[in-house]
Order: sequence, then C-alpha cells, then structure tokens
Amino acid sequence: MKKSAFLFILFLGWGNIAISQPIPPDSLYLGQTPPGNIPQVFAPGVISLPGRIEYGISISPAGDEMLFALGNWPDKVTMIMRYENNHWTAPDTVSFSANRSAEEAIYSPDGQRVYYYAYNPPNPVGGADLCYSMKNGPDWSEPVNLGLPLNSAQDEYHPYVLNLIPNQTAIKGELLTFTIPESTFIDDDGNNTLTYQARLTNGSPIPGWLTFDTLAGTFAGTPPITETLNIRVTATDTAGSSVSTTLKITVNSLVSTEQVNGQQEGIRVFPNPTCGLFNISLNSSPGKTALVGVYNLQGKAICTNSFRECIPIDMTGNPKGMYVIKLVVDNEITVRKICIQ
Repeated sequence: MKKSAFLFILFLGWGNIAISQPIPPDSLYLGQTPPGNIPQVFAPGVISLPGRIEYGISISPAGDEMLFALGNWPDKVTMIMRYENNHWTAPDTVSFSANRSAEEAIYSPDGQRVYYYAYNPPNPVGGADLCYSMKNGPDWSEPVNLGLPLNSAQDEYHPYVLNLIPNQTAIKGELLTFTIPESTFIDDDGNNTLTYQARLTNGSPIPGWLTFDTLAGTFAGTPPITETLNIRVTATDTAGSSVSTTLKITVNSLVSTEQVNGQQEGIRVFPNPTCGLFNISLNSSPGKTALVGVYNLQGKAICTNSFRECIPIDMTGNPKGMYVIKLVVDNEITVRKICIQ
C-alpha cells in the first residue's frame, strides 16, 4: 500500500515554503483567478481540455513549475510546465514519466525532489512502486526506487472513489436498508480489503436510529422524524490509506392513499403508494390535453409527457420515496404526490 501519511507530511512541508522566484501576479498559477470556496475548472484550454482526464496537479515551492497527471490506467503520464523567459512553457511529458506510467507527483519542501509512484521503475519491487527523482538543472533524474520496506510485492497505491454513492430516500416510520455498492471504492493493491466509517459531513455522529456496519458498508434503521442527512463515508485500506465521498438520505412523511387518491379537481392518481407503475386520470376534463411531469424532491424532472383522460406512468427502477406530480390543464396547475415503495 502507498504510505500516504509519508507523502502528506511532504505536502505540509511544501505549504510552509514561501515563493522564492518572483513571478508577476498575472502569471502566478497560470494567471488563474483564485476560486475561493467555489470549485472552478483549472486552466481551461491549457491544462483542462475536453475529452481527456487530468488530475493530481502539484506546484513547486517556488511557484515556477507545475506537474499534473493525465490519462487512464495503464497509460497514465505526468506532464510538466515551467515558467521560463517570462512565460509558461506548453505541457510536456516529464522526464521520469517518458518511458513509464507515473503519477501523483509531489514536491519536497526544498523543491529538489519529486515523490511519486511509477510502474516499471528501476529495481522494481512490485507492480507500482514509490519512487523519487532529483532536480537535474531544468530536468528531473530517472526514478530512484524507495525499495523495501516502503514498497512491497503488490502495487503501492491507495483506495479511490470510482462511482459516487447514489442518494437515498426514506419514509418516516418505515425500515431503511442500503448497502454501499461494491463499485464505489476501489483499491488497486489487488485485495480490495476495506473498512468503512460514516459520520455526518459536519463531523457529528449519524443519528441513533441509523446503524452502519463498518465491514459490510450497510446502513439500516427506521427514521422517527422527517429530516435530511448529509453523510460522509470513508473507506480505509489495510495500510491506513483512506478516501471519502458523500451521500444524502432524505426522510419524508408517508402520503396515504386516501390523501392523494381522492377525486379533488377530477384528478386521480392510483395506485398510491405504488411499486413503480401507476395511472393518472382526468375525470372532469374529457377531451382536453394535459401536460404531466414527475419530479423528485430536489426538483429534477424524472419524466414528462402529455395525455388525454388517462396515462400509465412507469417509475420502475427509480429510488423508493416521494415524488411530486405536476399537471397542467388549460393553464391551471395541479400538484399531487406519489409514493414509490
């Protein structure tokens, strides 16, 4: 496993180094405006290009050099840009990645070393090994393998998020069970042995009604109140490396059949609750065309259509929970709710 704590210490050290080479403010960080608390695409048209994957950018302590990775496994390479002669050079493959897949480079505090992991390095111990290169004028040396015991016969890597956890909808007073999909977290060391932790995104424990199995990654419980939970799930491998992602659990009240299935305004939604298939009928507007839209509680349209008198709606495959139905007839809007169990 990659010893991420080791690299994290280096990163902290980097953060304490002041920029030693003067670079005009309009050229620092490629002239990008700091985004504050709102994420922005970095250097569109220069580093961030349509149709490819870029990640893992690292900026030298002096601020005059950048490294970033691009591509998909197994063809990942590290690119370099330098501030020379009052301008930034175009991205080019860095020397230590010219003949191998290498990525996640990070500078030492003095800027004279770069640490990363690489496939097919000199004196290989496993598949992907932790390595470093020394500054050699404007270039970097060939990889120096950090060897045993830091490297092992397996890949020195860390878990990562492959797919986001889908948000969940629960009904007050009804049992909720949900297991994190196996395709959410991936650990490329070969054994994919992970344990999990779940807390609210503000750092507080999840509420007492909700249990979480740290080995199976399963949530279970019966919510006593309506609420929205923003949860951070962290996966940790056997070497202590970890990665996190978030999900939202929205707890709604159950809308009874009597509440929704009445003949108010000549509109009937049935059956309700439903397992996914239901009908909408217009009893008081024969021959008139109605526009119908079904929305989740975040306002996202699930389906839209037009009909006269009656229409079947198939919501099979959508998450369980409450949805909003909006009907428009003769410019009049009627709202109903449908519960999918």
